[in-house]
Amino acid sequence: MLLDGDTYAARRMAEVLTPALAENVRVHVVTPKPGAARQALLSHLRTTCTRSWVALPPSDDELVVVIEPVSDRQVAMSAQVRSHTEVLTQASSGGRVGSSPAVPLSHVASGYADAVHALRTRPTAQERATTADPALLLPPEAWRWVAHLLGPLIHHAPQRTSSPDSPELINTLRVWLDSPRHAGKRLYVHRNTMARRLSRIQDLLHMDLSHLATRAQLAVALALFDRIRPTTAPGPKPATTASFDDLLKSPALRDWAVARLRLLTGIGGAGDPVHTVATWLAHGARPSPTADALGISPTALRKRFIRIETALGSEIFRHPSTQYRWWLAFTAYAPE
Repeated sequence: MLLDGDTYAARRMAEVLTPALAENVRVHVVTPKPGAARQALLSHLRTTCTRSWVALPPSDDELVVVIEPVSDRQVAMSAQVRSHTEVLTQASSGGRVGSSPAVPLSHVASGYADAVHALRTRPTAQERATTADPALLLPPEAWRWVAHLLGPLIHHAPQRTSSPDSPELINTLRVWLDSPRHAGKRLYVHRNTMARRLSRIQDLLHMDLSHLATRAQLAVALALFDRIRPTTAPGPKPATTASFDDLLKSPALRDWAVARLRLLTGIGGAGDPVHTVATWLAHGARPSPTADALGISPTALRKRFIRIETALGSEIFRHPSTQYRWWLAFTAYAPE
């Protein structure tokens, strides 16, 4: 009922059953460990997570959904998410977990989409060994590039109070880069409002968001901005600004890129995985142009994708955050 948006009916049912539904919740999705039965996981989680609602989603035959009540004081505490995720991982005996931020009860469907996205893009142990956040490997002068690239957004002052201000536009860009299809739902804005905000962002930055390279660079810049902003004073305006190509020459970043590309080597089957991924990135992560460039059918390309994802244990072709990391790895490995 909650996934269908029927909050009223869900509340009425909760009056008869327990536990009660809270005003704010976090949605977690859990998969059983390989070879384990989902029904056994469901029963175990219901015994372990007594304060949460635990159920099977109607649209996915692999997941178990855990709806965790969240107090007003906990809404902004990200550490609480990590704590509960660790509890669920232990309870599932090694299964995988994806978690949403706190959402109102009426937005459980959006929270479910966020949790599924987090589960699908969560790095494997093999990928974590190659550093989950490559933005942190850029040299110290990267802040100059961030300030230059995001400056129009950082210093934006709307002429009308009803127009989105700098924090709103930056958060809109951040959410859209992470989940283009669900950004409007995650921000609770109409799709027309979302389109206007993206248009305004493009105008301010003088950048085309339809290009993969643009989106990847902005994702790196926002990752650095979120870390630099609270602790680093901007200081005097630098006489020169490092280009992104200059930043890619960082030895640490290149080492990360080499380790990342090494994950693709040794994958058997038809077609070179490194060449396949490089071609896919060169064509903006679009399947049809990639298939044409490789001289294969879209079906054959999908089979290559499935083989690569199975070998890596991660869905690298469907989620923006993984696309950006692979673009950065290939670009840093062979900067122009």
